[in-house]
Amino acid sequence: MKILIAEDEPALRESIVTYLGKVGNICETASDFDEARYKLDLYEYD
Repeated sequence: MKILIAEDEPALRESIVTYLGKVGNICETASDFDEARYKLDLYEYD
Protein backbone atom coordinates (compact mmCIF):
# COMPACT_ATOMS: atom_id res chain seq x y z
CA MET A 1 0.00 0.00 0.00
CA LYS A 2 1.32 3.48 -0.84
CA ILE A 3 0.53 6.02 1.88
CA LEU A 4 1.06 9.77 2.18
CA ILE A 5 1.80 10.88 5.72
CA ALA A 6 1.23 14.57 6.40
CA GLU A 7 2.70 15.53 9.78
CA ASP A 8 4.56 18.68 10.80
CA GLU A 9 6.40 17.14 13.76
CA PRO A 10 9.53 15.44 12.32
CA ALA A 11 9.98 12.85 15.08
CA LEU A 12 6.35 11.76 14.93
CA ARG A 13 6.43 11.68 11.12
CA GLU A 14 9.48 9.40 11.13
CA SER A 15 7.95 7.13 13.79
CA ILE A 16 4.85 6.67 11.66
CA VAL A 17 6.97 5.93 8.57
CA THR A 18 9.04 3.40 10.50
CA TYR A 19 6.00 1.58 11.87
CA LEU A 20 4.06 1.51 8.60
CA GLY A 21 7.16 0.50 6.65
CA LYS A 22 7.72 -2.50 8.92
CA VAL A 23 4.32 -3.90 7.96
CA GLY A 24 5.03 -3.57 4.24
CA ASN A 25 3.74 -0.14 3.27
CA ILE A 26 5.45 2.36 0.99
CA CYS A 27 5.37 5.75 2.70
CA GLU A 28 5.79 9.25 1.33
CA THR A 29 5.86 12.22 3.67
CA ALA A 30 4.81 15.84 3.69
CA SER A 31 5.66 18.33 6.41
CA ASP A 32 2.80 20.73 5.72
CA PHE A 33 -0.49 21.15 3.85
CA ASP A 34 1.05 22.70 0.75
CA GLU A 35 3.54 19.88 0.31
CA ALA A 36 0.82 17.27 0.90
CA ARG A 37 -1.49 18.91 -1.64
CA TYR A 38 1.34 19.05 -4.19
CA LYS A 39 2.08 15.33 -3.76
CA LEU A 40 -1.61 14.43 -3.92
CA ASP A 41 -1.83 16.18 -7.27
CA LEU A 42 1.19 14.29 -8.65
CA TYR A 43 0.81 10.77 -7.30
CA GLU A 44 -1.85 8.19 -6.49
CA TYR A 45 -2.07 6.83 -2.97
CA ASP A 46 -4.12 3.94 -1.61
